[in-house]
Amino acid sequence: MKSIVFLIAAISIIYVVIIVIKQFDFRLFNKSYCDTIFDADVVPDLKEMLADNFVLYKMLGEKGRKRFEKRVCRFIKMKDFKAGNNISEITDKMRVMVAASAIQITYGYPKVYFNHFHTIILFAEEYYSTITGQYHEGEVNAGGAIVLSWKNFMSGFSNLTDGRNLALHEMAHALRLTNIVDNDEYDFIDKDTMLLFEKIALTEIQKIDNNENSFFRSYGAANLQEFFSVAVESFFEQPGEFQSYNPELYVLMSRILKIDLLNFEIQ
Repeated sequence: MKSIVFLIAAISIIYVVIIVIKQFDFRLFNKSYCDTIFDADVVPDLKEMLADNFVLYKMLGEKGRKRFEKRVCRFIKMKDFKAGNNISEITDKMRVMVAASAIQITYGYPKVYFNHFHTIILFAEEYYSTITGQYHEGEVNAGGAIVLSWKNFMSGFSNLTDGRNLALHEMAHALRLTNIVDNDEYDFIDKDTMLLFEKIALTEIQKIDNNENSFFRSYGAANLQEFFSVAVESFFEQPGEFQSYNPELYVLMSRILKIDLLNFEIQ
């Protein structure tokens, strides 16, 4: 009888020790990941990669860059990255590029991390959607997933001044959806500013439909949601041209994102 009692006690102790070790290792992993991922000896060239690809990071001072990096780390820890077809491994560089795209969009909202979107799925190239019956470069679905074609994702960073960037486009969709779906980051964009933006956007959509001269590419005429994402692409890649073409719309976008690249204060 005593041996049975001792055995049960020993098993209980072992169980508690395992739970404690698991929790400790998890916390340690989180801490070491954020502390070391931007260490050049661990993953070389990550900071240079951010400066080369993200205009906002490049404009920041040392403190601002540290803040940006910490937010990138936090975003990565909060998401479940999954490999789609023909992706053998999701590397730290891939995770950082995706996370930095989200953080550049949300930098003006320090507490916004797209909590509603818990899964990031990366495909090697365009993927077939059984829902739409079409091939896609990327999508943001209300079910909580952001899906991206890695080939098209990286293509958007090959030219940072053409106003075409899949990462910015899809993260802009994620920003709008996060703002309107029921979640703990709900309703952070000023309603009046967004309504005024959409009013002017409708005029731009009409211009595109009428084949009139418009600064924005034709895909923006699909609907207000697509116009917003196209405008975000232009805002980060062509801010001067955007502001010259339509100063009022530029100001409204800067208020929505809480960033003004043309009057940026180094942080």
